[in-house]
Amino acid sequence: MIYNFDSFQRNIKPEFILCNPDGSQLSALHVYDTSCTLRYNDTSEISFTMDSAANADYELVTTNRQILIPKLGYFIIDSVSDSVTNKQVGVEYVGQKTVNAKSCQYEMS
Repeated sequence: MIYNFDSFQRNIKPEFILCNPDGSQLSALHVYDTSCTLRYNDTSEISFTMDSAANADYELVTTNRQILIPKLGYFIIDSVSDSVTNKQVGVEYVGQKTVNAKSCQYEMS
């Protein structure tokens, strides 16, 4: 990932913003295990993991929506794999999604 630094030389994690296909912003996502492959003459890719406990719009993260990373661009969600941990009757579960996305140039190919 590309990190920016504040005035105390601490890295600032980039913000991941969930968007509709038309570009309208829905909400900021709390993600971890981020990975980014930048290709300047080809399609770039990102992947990350998120859980339902930290994200109010967890169910809105589906394929064909977009992720905006400021100063990096828009990425189209290509695949989403959902897994559930600690699912019991009468107990709220924590879902976890692993998301893969490709840069918007992917839409033209």
